Amino acid sequence: ETNTILEDWPYPAFLLDFSWRMILPNSQVLSIYIIQKEGKEYILNQHPRILDILFDPEFRQNKYLKGKDAENWE
Repeated sequence: ETNTILEDWPYPAFLLDFSWRMILPNSQVLSIYIIQKEGKEYILNQHPRILDILFDPEFRQNKYLKGKDAENWE
């Protein structure tokens, strides 16, 4: 039921539960963050907490940080 609403939404959006676990991202989120099939399956099966994803050094956005961005992230 929620999948249809999220996919029809024209902007990046994802469903979180009460503990900030990512339950369902829409295709715009997957596209912006360049989340491949394995990443999508991980999200759908493991429901990682959003903060864990954002601060994971293996997360695509964090792998390619440079200069001040990398210093600030650390």
